Amino acid sequence: MSSSVTTIVPPRESLTISATPLTSATFAPFGSVIQLPPSTNGAATTVNQGTAQKYLKVSPFTSAACPSGSPANFNINIFVCAPRKLSGEFKNVFQCKILERHPYTSQSFIPLGLDPDPENKTSSRFLVIVSHTLTSIPGNPPDLENLKAFICSGSQGVTYAAGTWHAPMVALGERPIEFVVLVHENGVDGEDTQEVLIGENGIAVKVLAMGNGENGLWAKAKF
Repeated sequence: MSSSVTTIVPPRESLTISATPLTSATFAPFGSVIQLPPSTNGAATTVNQGTAQKYLKVSPFTSAACPSGSPANFNINIFVCAPRKLSGEFKNVFQCKILERHPYTSQSFIPLGLDPDPENKTSSRFLVIVSHTLTSIPGNPPDLENLKAFICSGSQGVTYAAGTWHAPMVALGERPIEFVVLVHENGVDGEDTQEVLIGENGIAVKVLAMGNGENGLWAKAKF
């Protein structure tokens, strides 16, 4: 995936946000959550000779033509994301120093092999950081003043809507996390990916109360 990179300055010298548990409602302005819908919504149909429930269109995925006219392929990739080091007195702060967006395609991240139980406090999790675009400013930078962050459990994936600024995937815990990633790519700089570097120190993102360890154990987390 080809990208172009610029540098922007945070709106304030010290900007800190707190991450909250991911829900479909809170993430809706930025894309959609990939997860099993509530059984009460009546969306499932019975398939596979009566052995499976099929839920249709749980996460919309779109793409648009790029200015270069170069055709994009729909790719299924696998990312293996190493756990990030956290800082601060309680080892619960991630410094977000880069954001990226894919202006002409959605992008889905679906974790493999994570414990789906959010009550398992020692299980790995991942952090999703997103921002809208300031379309009134040349270059269409991210709206850092309204940056949002979400903690995701092993039973959830996300689809970023085309043009949504987001941090590269942030794995939390003691082991790498594998993600199946769906995206359209054409290999043209600035069309596949656009990136911004956030000043020198970035923006501090607080995750929920953590246990010991620089990668953040979830011994004290409450989801």
